[in-house]
Amino acid sequence: MEYGLLAETYARAEATAKRLELADLVKGLLEETPVDLVRPVIYLSQGRIAPDFQGIELGLSEKLTIGAIAGVAGVQEKEVVTKRNELGDLGSAAERLLSKKSQATLFRSPLTVESVFAKLQDIARTAGTGSQDKKLKILRLMLSESEPYEAKYLVRTVMGKLRLGIQDATVLDALAAMITYGKVETVTEMDEETRRRREEAKAALEYANDVSSDLGLVAETALKAIKEAERRLSGETEEALTGKALEAVKQIRLTVGVPLRAMLAERLSSAEEIVDKLGGKAALEYKYDGLRIQAHLDDKGTVKLFSRRLEDLTPQFPDVAEALRGAFEGKEAVVEGEAVAVDAESGRMLPFQAVSQRRGRKYGITERAEASQSQVFGVQEGVARRGAEKITEIPIATYLFDVLYLDGEELIRTPYEERRKRLAAAFDETARVKHARLEVVEDPAALESFMQDALAHGAEGIMAKSLSGVYKAGNREWQWIKYKADYVEGIADTLDLVVVGAFHGQGRRKGWYGAFLLASWNPDDARFETVCRVATGFDDQQLQELRERLEPKAIDVPPKDLFLKLVEKPDVWLEPELVMEVSGAEITLSPVHSCAWGMVRPDAGLAVRFPRFTDRLREDKGPTDTTTPDEIVALYQRQVKVTGQATAE
Repeated sequence: MEYGLLAETYARAEATAKRLELADLVKGLLEETPVDLVRPVIYLSQGRIAPDFQGIELGLSEKLTIGAIAGVAGVQEKEVVTKRNELGDLGSAAERLLSKKSQATLFRSPLTVESVFAKLQDIARTAGTGSQDKKLKILRLMLSESEPYEAKYLVRTVMGKLRLGIQDATVLDALAAMITYGKVETVTEMDEETRRRREEAKAALEYANDVSSDLGLVAETALKAIKEAERRLSGETEEALTGKALEAVKQIRLTVGVPLRAMLAERLSSAEEIVDKLGGKAALEYKYDGLRIQAHLDDKGTVKLFSRRLEDLTPQFPDVAEALRGAFEGKEAVVEGEAVAVDAESGRMLPFQAVSQRRGRKYGITERAEASQSQVFGVQEGVARRGAEKITEIPIATYLFDVLYLDGEELIRTPYEERRKRLAAAFDETARVKHARLEVVEDPAALESFMQDALAHGAEGIMAKSLSGVYKAGNREWQWIKYKADYVEGIADTLDLVVVGAFHGQGRRKGWYGAFLLASWNPDDARFETVCRVATGFDDQQLQELRERLEPKAIDVPPKDLFLKLVEKPDVWLEPELVMEVSGAEITLSPVHSCAWGMVRPDAGLAVRFPRFTDRLREDKGPTDTTTPDEIVALYQRQVKVTGQATAE
């Protein structure tokens, strides 16, 4: 399969921000893709070469990439830099400069998806002495074999800046349309039977994606099954063929060693609302101020730890893995818990910033030292060494709160009450492994009492859960409700928002970023929406470290999926990646911020008034794991209910 077909699709995807159009483009691409290349095509279209949990990083340094472009184009590196500055993008610069190659290079074999994927894997594998020269050689070879328009996307891919906006939901929409033999369209455009079949297909695909965390696997499984059914069942109805595809997709189940996407909680700001929402009875747990961990224990004695972002944390927390294995009474399990730093002498719980130091970050901000020399397909030896140095200094206690798989039995659809009983029976409590404090209540007063008890013991709040609730991987459900103590004047919780831009500092902060533009991810419209500009809550060292961390993420145009209403643009646009926790005085109507635009008032969005950084980066959250516009609307509405009036910027 020619790589040019991919590049042409990328160009069309760049030209639209409409989710349905993107899904239709993906559908068309997959229809032309051989089944054995579905995985590479899916991964490449999202700017990666493997599922996230494998920890394979593709991003090459800009300097190395500039050198490769210069070498192939036969120009000086400074000319590449000049062209990048002129066009605002290194990929576009490569396309322009390589279009001037000699005519002789046009008589070559087309670049293929297979060769590109293999060479990108070679780059990811290359480590050790001389690795930079080897990577440069591979990249130069790819560029020399590419057409200029292909080079544009190769450069963006290796730098981790493909930015096509092809999210998981987009691909799932395309797959659902393909296996139901329909077209990409809105629900309102479908007849009742089409809607039923499409919703059934989408639900099965989403579930498989959530439990496998591997969109490439899901797509390959679905399309391979339907192609096989078409071959074997010639003359069958489309519905029968769809059934064969869904039957195959439903065989994708939770697997020990492969992380599933975490279930998420909604939020409410009063005990009365929580008890009422959960039907008059709530199971309460302490909400610990730590790092959420998903632990996989196999029958060979191996333990793997994953963050909610699917990052492999095992090298950083070998003591946690060892403690869990020692406390386990069974053979295999997948459990969730909160890893909390504790004082080595008193045993009291420490705040999140302490556990973040175990991840190799000072104050939770400094980027991990680059481990490319030792990182080969997820092996992080350097990180492991640094983590080991902190084990004695910052010990960890893990508070388990859920079991999702136990000794051959998948428990995702088992009611929460039963899961907690199974968890208690499978894990002994030890000095470093505990069960999350649990209590069942039926009235708001008891819930408030439990909340006060949680705060007195160092927790940041409580989680309220439905006793009959199942585990909805990858979903935010009212079966779990968080209730925190972070009340700041009008806002009944902190907000987790992603950085999409930065403003240059002035005066004492000159040379750093002095403020940041933050946004919320809207999952319904698949876009980021601006919420506020935050400039307070940082000390000088944090601002310096943030500048060093974010500079490589600078881009010359707004992020592709960003919905803008701003009058004042930031000095620097940034790839959405880093999530900050902020507090504020209140939620206000805003004519310049796009969050929840038109949801409260036709000509206004919502913003945070007097936002402040809480000194906490959410390393455990990805850019699409932010507080949603719907949640911010709910906070605004409760605020108005309390104060009796709306406010505007």
